[in-house]
Amino acid sequence: MRLEKGKTEAALKPTAGMGGVCRVTVFEELPGQGQRRELKPLAERLLYRHPLEQVSLALRPDRKTYVPGQKASLVLEAANEKDEKAPRS
Repeated sequence: MRLEKGKTEAALKPTAGMGGVCRVTVFEELPGQGQRRELKPLAERLLYRHPLEQVSLALRPDRKTYVPGQKASLVLEAANEKDEKAPRS
């Protein structure tokens, strides 16, 4: 998003359902070589936005014990906030 000269406020409108940590950086646009512009970072903030959904992850080994050097297999399980299996993507 680019602010017009003299403007000091901007409204960020993230996609519905997006959550987690977002990094917002404000840059000053400086002249560069030719048509290019140089962006100089001026301020940065980390924002946390609560996600609409929750995902719980669990790792399950295929055996109770292993010997050193033995190959291990793990099963990854994901569940949503209703303890239903989360779809794979």
